[in-house]
Amino acid sequence: MEAGAPPQFTLRQLAYFVAAAETGSTTQAAAQFVMTQSAMSAALYDLERAVGTQLLVRYRGRGLELTASGRALVPRARELLRAADDLQGAGGGARRRTHRSTVHRMLRRHESFASSAAAGRIVATLPRTSRRPGFRDPG
Repeated sequence: MEAGAPPQFTLRQLAYFVAAAETGSTTQAAAQFVMTQSAMSAALYDLERAVGTQLLVRYRGRGLELTASGRALVPRARELLRAADDLQGAGGGARRRTHRSTVHRMLRRHESFASSAAAGRIVATLPRTSRRPGFRDPG
């Protein structure tokens, strides 16, 4: 990659990769983000293409295993995600984190929620103070 050129992957793909590495399963990782397993797999394949190496060995129906490159990437991906989270928090000063990051934290705590209906129920339980400024409750 040229100096100053933007990366060819996203922070979201890195978060998906870390979740897959931690759970050992694209299905379980997908559940954390309330998405389908096939969408998770596609995002992980795109990440592998962007970094130019295989990160995961997939065993159909039996989970996955990290390659040497994947094991090397996990701590760096976590570091980038922490830095992005810190940057996001610094950008708002005393303001609370956005609605989306609040939902993400809740989903990470409750891995069993695998449907969009469950995500909707989680959002409905958020205190109004954690919602995005200007959010209008339809109810």
